[in-house]
Amino acid sequence: MDQPTLRADPETQAVFARLLQQAAMDGSLVLFTDEDMTWSGSWCTRAIELQEGHISDRLALSGSPDVPGSAPEKLAPFRVPARREDRVMLYDPAEILYATSRDGKTYLRTAKEEALTNLTLQELEARLGGRGFFKAHRAYLVNLQHVTAVIQYTRNSYSLQLDDGSHADIPLSKQSERTLHDLLGY
Repeated sequence: MDQPTLRADPETQAVFARLLQQAAMDGSLVLFTDEDMTWSGSWCTRAIELQEGHISDRLALSGSPDVPGSAPEKLAPFRVPARREDRVMLYDPAEILYATSRDGKTYLRTAKEEALTNLTLQELEARLGGRGFFKAHRAYLVNLQHVTAVIQYTRNSYSLQLDDGSHADIPLSKQSERTLHDLLGY
């Protein structure tokens, strides 16, 4: 299966996870691809992360539940650290609307809040690129799962509209618009 829970709500993802786990317990081998390890990484017995089409140095999970003494070693699901007030928050990439760079600092924006991260926009792009994020402009990295529209104002002026309730507009450079057009085929 290829990304079986793409665009599914959390309740549907939970039901699907239970069905897959039951199939595996009944002796079936379940193989699927998924860009978001926060869903599958919490219950799979083995996950292999690919980077640019090659197996990365990091196995998210390893071991086999069928081999005694080889229980799966689970690593924490991928999270993005950011500071908000006196706390370090750990954000699920799926909840991040966009990241932006202002005054030499990088901020994460969710539907509820904004938080400062120590990661640069380039570091975030490297970590989040395979998880549905897109560099819309030199100062914006956008989660495409939250984009509802591409708006063209003039021949060379574009923006992305988000599903955040306020329908925020994120600048989209002309070059990024071409790349996004090719990526999504609109």
